[in-house]
Amino acid sequence: KGHDVKIADLRLERDAIGVYLETIETFRPDAILLNLTTTGAESEYTLIGMTPRHVKKIAFGTHAQSMHEEAFKKGVDFVLLGDPEAGVSNLIEHHLDGESAAGVLTSRQHDKPAARWDDLDTMPLPALDLIDNRRYHSSIVRRGRRFTLLLGSRGCPFACTYCLYPTLFGSDNRTRSVRNIVDEMERDQRVFGIDAFYFLDATFNLKKSRVVEFANEIIERGLKVEWSCNMRVSPVDTEMLTLMKKAGCDWVFYGVEDQDFLVETKKGTTREATIEAFAMTKAAGIKTIAFTMIFPRHNIAENLRTF
Repeated sequence: KGHDVKIADLRLERDAIGVYLETIETFRPDAILLNLTTTGAESEYTLIGMTPRHVKKIAFGTHAQSMHEEAFKKGVDFVLLGDPEAGVSNLIEHHLDGESAAGVLTSRQHDKPAARWDDLDTMPLPALDLIDNRRYHSSIVRRGRRFTLLLGSRGCPFACTYCLYPTLFGSDNRTRSVRNIVDEMERDQRVFGIDAFYFLDATFNLKKSRVVEFANEIIERGLKVEWSCNMRVSPVDTEMLTLMKKAGCDWVFYGVEDQDFLVETKKGTTREATIEAFAMTKAAGIKTIAFTMIFPRHNIAENLRTF
């Protein structure tokens, strides 16, 4: 949209506060935008408190959306609802007037609908040119190999009581076209030397036909990449997993959670399906990781209320 942008990933800096203050002084932004997280809120509010008053503070993420009153008390000017790209675009188009911009909460307006970017294929590709991709690593990617994160879809139709995805992106599943996703992977490899990818989609295998189409697109293009994704234990079958492996899938993250409380958490799966999915995935040559959440049996009702 023609605006100058700078990314300061302070997690990578030894002197995070010093780097931040220097960036504010030299770049002189009209606004800052940050992903406000529950685990990092204390330090992030500290940074907001150090930011000059004339610089607008914009926050997004599940913590910001759920705890917007706290955020405003701590100095946040605007909270984005839904797709942050859509919300911040609206805010820029309205010259940082949050009262008029769709998908933007202010200290005076706490009840506005979320902003959605309906046609995800029209969203610009992530500006990886604004970061040093060599500084990032992952425990599931060989050290020294460049990797990045991808979102091929947004939203999730399932009703798991603990999940953040519907809070952030809604319960309607919106997808990018397979061609658009693989175009991004091809660009990342060609331009940035990235050949490992982790999909952050809530449920990569929501539709088996889409997974098959994606794998075939990679194979047909001859794209030599490794990738991993988050999946439910159903629908999973040997045919799909074998094709995924052929297309470069190296890891699958399954949402296992607490198998004693599948009904209470509305997980919509079974022990048997979980066991079978792991066995089939390993047989296909794909490594597995289980996301788990353990509830003390005597305190299940109280724990569930916290979600």
